[in-house]
Amino acid sequence: MRTLILRGFFGFFAVGFSYAALHLIKFSEAVPIMQTAPMWTAVFSVLLIGEKLTIDVILNIVLCFSGVLLITLSKSAKEDKSLPTSDSARMLGICCCLLSSLGRASVNVLIRKTGKKVNILSFAFYFYVANAMFSMPCMMYEHWGDHPISDYLYVAGIAIFAYVAQLCYTRGLQLEKAAKVAALAYTQIMWAAILDIVVFHQQVNGFQLAGIFCILGCAIVMIFFNKASD
Repeated sequence: MRTLILRGFFGFFAVGFSYAALHLIKFSEAVPIMQTAPMWTAVFSVLLIGEKLTIDVILNIVLCFSGVLLITLSKSAKEDKSLPTSDSARMLGICCCLLSSLGRASVNVLIRKTGKKVNILSFAFYFYVANAMFSMPCMMYEHWGDHPISDYLYVAGIAIFAYVAQLCYTRGLQLEKAAKVAALAYTQIMWAAILDIVVFHQQVNGFQLAGIFCILGCAIVMIFFNKASD
């Protein structure tokens, strides 16, 4: 029961900061930084579960921090007028991304620790109960009548896709090694860059590309070392 409650809390923590980050920085900047969660998962696994600190974990840490640093140093070639332009707002967005990745890493460790003992629907149920509990106070101050019907449809779509994604990801963590599941999750970085260019008409500069490839390098490290250990 305690594990399920903690999973719900850290899940809300991660999602809340990820939404906050997307209001502050570009999509193609936010997603790669949030994808450092597998690195934090590896660190937490060493510290909290007693797993060994291996060379692939060390390489992941170096690559992830290099990627985050490069993205932090980058400047957008084309500014998005819908986002804040100050450096302080951008740094706040990056901090929100890192906090989101820490929350996701905590969730990964909790799920992996329980193994197959808990049904995936139970994990999802407690996650959404926690979301409802923590979101209610904020919703009380929202002027819902000021939003067009399309906003409600977007929110409903987010809820449906997020629920399906949670079930699939949780089941994947139960059935396979966390490192392999996390490696596949890195494909979000590629989709984020494509969506930023195609949908939001943003440009991805050299620093951002270098940072993205550094973080994608973590997936290559995970796949290579997992194949060697199988």
